[in-house]
Amino acid sequence: MSLLDYWRFRAEEMRTIADEVKDAKTKLIMGRVAEDYERIAKLLENGTLKLQTTPLGQTDQPKVVGVVSKAAPPTYSAEDRNSRG
Repeated sequence: MSLLDYWRFRAEEMRTIADEVKDAKTKLIMGRVAEDYERIAKLLENGTLKLQTTPLGQTDQPKVVGVVSKAAPPTYSAEDRNSRG
């Protein structure tokens, strides 16, 4: 599985789990996590973000090795910002 596919899979997985959650605040947080995973995938796809995995057997989690350029920070609605408190 490519890193791009990995992050898209994680986003879909998070959305699927969030669909089953009853608590509105938890569902919102999980939705944001899914959006962040999608954002990582898009940054990988357009070459803005470079990730490197460690040798097999040590860990399968990717790590950031560099950002090619600064991406725009995420934007949230006033409702989202108020619910973070």
